[in-house]
Amino acid sequence: QLATYAAWQLRQHQQGQLPSTFSTVPTGEGSSEYGAGLEYAKATSSIDGSEVEIVSHNGAIWGYTTYLGFNQTTGKGFVVLFNSQGLRRQLNMNMNIKGEAFIAEALGTESHKDLPPSIAFGDITLWVQVALIVILLIAIALTLRTWVRRPAPSRTQRRTIITIASALILGLGTTAAIMIGVPAAIGGMTWKELLISTPDLTLNFWALAAETTILALIITARQLAWRRKTAAASG
Repeated sequence: QLATYAAWQLRQHQQGQLPSTFSTVPTGEGSSEYGAGLEYAKATSSIDGSEVEIVSHNGAIWGYTTYLGFNQTTGKGFVVLFNSQGLRRQLNMNMNIKGEAFIAEALGTESHKDLPPSIAFGDITLWVQVALIVILLIAIALTLRTWVRRPAPSRTQRRTIITIASALILGLGTTAAIMIGVPAAIGGMTWKELLISTPDLTLNFWALAAETTILALIITARQLAWRRKTAAASG
């Protein structure tokens, strides 16, 4: 249906009929204009170097994105539907570069030569999350190991209270910062929206929140156990 609609749009524009006659306004992005739900942008033909006009429209919701475009001069049209669209892909500038080059080839135009460098911010975020998850897992394992294998050290009540308070403040504070701060930092989105849009990053954030909470509770339990043994030995 979308391809049929695109073919109709192409014929209408080539014949100078509606909606090609609707007025357009500049978009503020180079020489492109927008009108009647369509974007009109100048491009250079990859065949003879002449200037052509590309008419297009694209839209996205979490999980899906579509692109419709056609070259009025050559009659080439292009419709693409992706069942993959999310925050991580939007953050990856290299995904935009690959898409722009692919669309330009399909429509017979030159791709931009001044594209920004390929910096995959979404992937960087993902691997930082994975590194932190592994570090926290190691910290949890080492904390449990010292609790089980190491003889219980002497613990004063004051030191026990300070250690527990520090662990709970840092651990639960970090968890609260993740659960409250992350949605607020990404445009006030809800966790449900984040889970739909970028499940990998969302699940990693939840794993980090769970690990920091677990680590804080393990440290608290260990300190209480050591304090009880100290009190029993001195009593």
